[in-house]
Amino acid sequence: MSQIVYTGGTFDLFHKGHLEFLRRCNELGKVTVALNTDEFIRSYKGSSPIMTFEEREAVLLGCRFVENVIANTGNEDSKPSISAVNPDLIVIGSDWARRDYYVLSKRVKVLVYGPPKCGKTALVGKLAGHYKLHWIDLEQGIKTLLNPAMLAPEHRKNVNVVNVPDHRLVPVGIDTVRSILKGGEQKICYAHGKTVCPLCKAKPDARYSSVNLNTFTDNDILVIDSLSQLTSSAMNRVIVKEINKPNGEEDKPTYNDYAMQGALLDEVLSRIQVLDLNIVCITHDIDSEKAESSAANIVPLAGTRNFSKTVAKYFDEVVYVNVLNKKHSAFSSTTSFNTILTGGRSGVKLDGLKDAELSLLPIFNKG
Repeated sequence: MSQIVYTGGTFDLFHKGHLEFLRRCNELGKVTVALNTDEFIRSYKGSSPIMTFEEREAVLLGCRFVENVIANTGNEDSKPSISAVNPDLIVIGSDWARRDYYVLSKRVKVLVYGPPKCGKTALVGKLAGHYKLHWIDLEQGIKTLLNPAMLAPEHRKNVNVVNVPDHRLVPVGIDTVRSILKGGEQKICYAHGKTVCPLCKAKPDARYSSVNLNTFTDNDILVIDSLSQLTSSAMNRVIVKEINKPNGEEDKPTYNDYAMQGALLDEVLSRIQVLDLNIVCITHDIDSEKAESSAANIVPLAGTRNFSKTVAKYFDEVVYVNVLNKKHSAFSSTTSFNTILTGGRSGVKLDGLKDAELSLLPIFNKG
């Protein structure tokens, strides 16, 4: 079996040296190029490439020595892209040879889920006492954090609220989240939750929130609240033309519609998986119904039941939250339940903590 060879770079104004380098990479196996995005190049070079990402990508895909091209949006060490490709070999130029390309990142991706009104938002909001939270609010969950009992008023300054009022007939959520995850500075209008809003552009007093993933540090966490609403937004984006027709809201999605919804969610979750950032997604639970005897019945909601069964693969930690015996509880161990999906790579166990003791800080290496 041919080896998978990883290399990366900008490849602006493709020339003979590029071609020779890729030829030598090809001699070692099938070559995947992690191509730096325009936003990423601007973030560390201070200027844009001469050729756009799409132009550079087309040139590389036309090269017979290249098997595949992916977007590199991460840090200069490229760990997220390397993790996504999982190569047998990493090939780099001599000027980059002394760099450590695979040191385990301490940043984590956490999926927090459970039934409605069980304390998910409050649990995630507690992180504002130690981190800057960039809260993508798709369903007004931020109202919970305005309760002083949920979040101390002095910590509210650590929450950057990005209001995205997603609606069935105007499904802006999926588009805005996709734009944010591409990196670079994104200005989102408060009134409509759009990155490009002609209505707000015409108003000098329009309010905006700003998010730039390229500037995130270890002390920043991106929060998506919620993946449940993002699931609905993805489907509504697929069928928006149909449901906006007369009596269109009565239409039911087709098999192809569900497939397209899954493709949109996979795009978002795959980006979350490879970005070297702290990210928390909040969602509800769903009974997978057709689970095998060794699988969990209760899983995080994301798309269809079949898609929901596998959504945990995109995250480092999966935490289940519920109210048991009149106490807020959280579970993160793979052995917490036989019928509820929980677990993670860190080995951190939240089981047994109740109410005020509950915290995600141990998962973020601050417990």
